[in-house]
Amino acid sequence: MAIFYRGRYLGLWYGGSNYAAPDGHNTRDHEFYSSIRAAGEVLQARADQHPRFPCVDDDTCEMHLYRGGQYHEDGPDVVLTLGTRGGVRRSNG
Repeated sequence: MAIFYRGRYLGLWYGGSNYAAPDGHNTRDHEFYSSIRAAGEVLQARADQHPRFPCVDDDTCEMHLYRGGQYHEDGPDVVLTLGTRGGVRRSNG
């Protein structure tokens, strides 16, 4: 589950074509995680038919992570996506 405190990573989640893109300037879209692994677990849970997050598009959902818990315009430090075999793929932003 998401940890809602000022953690090591600020996450912006996008659920795919059925969801609006997150706004980094709107604190209601901010989620905080203690680790990249914790954010990846949330990404997988939401894509796995989570009742609070219906119709997640597995092909385009992703989590943008910003180190230090601060959003910045330069883009994310880490991008998490779902891999083709059900795992979480990590790439540099």
